Amino acid sequence: MSKTARIAKFEVNNMMAVRFAEVEFDESGGLVVIGGPNGSGKSSLIEALQFALGGKKAIDKDPLRYGADKGFVNVTLSGVDFQIRRTINEKGGETLTVKRDGKRVDSPQTVLNEFMGAIGIDPSAIFKMDDSTIANTLRNAMGLNLSDLDEKENELYAHRTQANRAVKHSQKAVEDAPTFHGVPDKPISFTQLLAELDNAEEQNNRLERVSREQGENAERRQEIPGEIAELERQIETLRNEQAELNSRAAELREIVENTEEINIEEIRSRMSQVEETNEKIAANDHFKFLQGELEKDQEYARKLDTEIKAVRQEKIDRIKAVEFPLQGVTFDHEGKLILDGKPWKAWSDGERLLASFEIAAAMSPNLRAVVMRQGAWLDDESRKVVADIASERDYLVLMEIVGDSNEVALYMDDGQVKDRR
Repeated sequence: MSKTARIAKFEVNNMMAVRFAEVEFDESGGLVVIGGPNGSGKSSLIEALQFALGGKKAIDKDPLRYGADKGFVNVTLSGVDFQIRRTINEKGGETLTVKRDGKRVDSPQTVLNEFMGAIGIDPSAIFKMDDSTIANTLRNAMGLNLSDLDEKENELYAHRTQANRAVKHSQKAVEDAPTFHGVPDKPISFTQLLAELDNAEEQNNRLERVSREQGENAERRQEIPGEIAELERQIETLRNEQAELNSRAAELREIVENTEEINIEEIRSRMSQVEETNEKIAANDHFKFLQGELEKDQEYARKLDTEIKAVRQEKIDRIKAVEFPLQGVTFDHEGKLILDGKPWKAWSDGERLLASFEIAAAMSPNLRAVVMRQGAWLDDESRKVVADIASERDYLVLMEIVGDSNEVALYMDDGQVKDRR
């Protein structure tokens, strides 16, 4: 089917607020502004066209004019030989006839749906979508499948959230953990201290015995000269004993001079503090352990950050490879649409309406027509942008505004077209 089909003409009879209207359009298309007071039939004229193409599901109100027993809409397309006629009676029954090359087609609504695409000609359907719905609609229409990356990013995002919680927990544990300076790195053994005390006591006792022996030796040496005179006959024996004592005296003197007395009280003091000291050493070891756990958690969180950035970059690369109807399109980790750094719902009504128009125009390549019922939301500059896009892309854009002005091409009053400039 040709992709250059345009609405050449449509007739409306007894539909909503329209009594009768017959409208023809130039082949050049462009922006056609429909003006008139409230209740004059502006919206009804546009909704009648939507009713012809999509049936009652395409509009929000009862399509039949109040008091009429029957109404119809006829649409003629140029570029393709299409005639569309939809009627409705007072009981709500509707009929649809589509002729192509003068012959009726089977399943006419299916043919129209395929012809118009998923969105149809009304961008308000896009305008009303939430962030996730418009993102899915746009990605599906463009044939962009990011489900694998969405799933991977969400999984990484969840892991990183857990990792960041672990980092905070580890940081809090490190901050709360006590640490002490001036204590040994390893726990002190009470048994070793006890053995050290035993050795020290034994050595000190030995030194005491030696010192006592040294005194006795000196005393005895003082007695011997007096006894020599009386014990001449024992002189030889005494001299031998003297020689032995002199020899032993040298040994004892060397022991006394070279042996240092150990401070036993200092050892007992350390023994009394061993439990407290070991507790501090254990606290320091636990602090080092917590620091190690914190470093592991931080490294894992950084690794997840890197993987998330890689997934998002792959998304950006895939998005760049697709020709979207809007510039600045991307999707966040939840799959929601982001335009120029802002979520869809953060845009103003006018900005979203203008973006919806561009999306609808791009997604309806077969029927070059778009309706915009909220034209009042657009300022003069935005309406000029719509007119320029319509002219550049060869689209017919029907826009509704309240009142009259130089830009109004169709003026509605009391359910009829009163003026066409």
